Amino acid sequence: KLSDGNSFKIDTGHGWGAGISFRPDRNLKLNEDSSADLFGAKQIKIKFKCDKSVKFRIGLNESGHAPAGAQVYQGVKNADGETYQSWGPISGNGQEQEYIFRLSEFSLNKYYGNQRGNHVINTDAIAELQISFPGSGMSGCFLLDSIHFE
Repeated sequence: KLSDGNSFKIDTGHGWGAGISFRPDRNLKLNEDSSADLFGAKQIKIKFKCDKSVKFRIGLNESGHAPAGAQVYQGVKNADGETYQSWGPISGNGQEQEYIFRLSEFSLNKYYGNQRGNHVINTDAIAELQISFPGSGMSGCFLLDSIHFE
């Protein structure tokens, strides 16, 4: 759970977009590389409020993630350095919202991470969660209340 007041001003400029990366909280069960052991998680629940102009999607990086085409992906436990992204993008409506992202609906990110891995989200070693704001010319406010793996 994040503390109140996690407000972000989003401005994607004229490039590919923008994003925010979150590393696991110290209060979680952590692995030796500081990835989180969230074994058994099936979904992510995110509570937020954002302007109607803001669109986003969720991404996950396993332990050992690196750019596509790397020679080695050294993750811990079962993680093999893959990255995944949710469906979307999701649009804000100006009101507080809660979305559930089922991990079974995530797809392999073909632009980053191990492309030769086991094609399974290894929840026993999650290195990062991202919120990405794809596209150019988007601006607005994004208030994040909480992120829960269940």
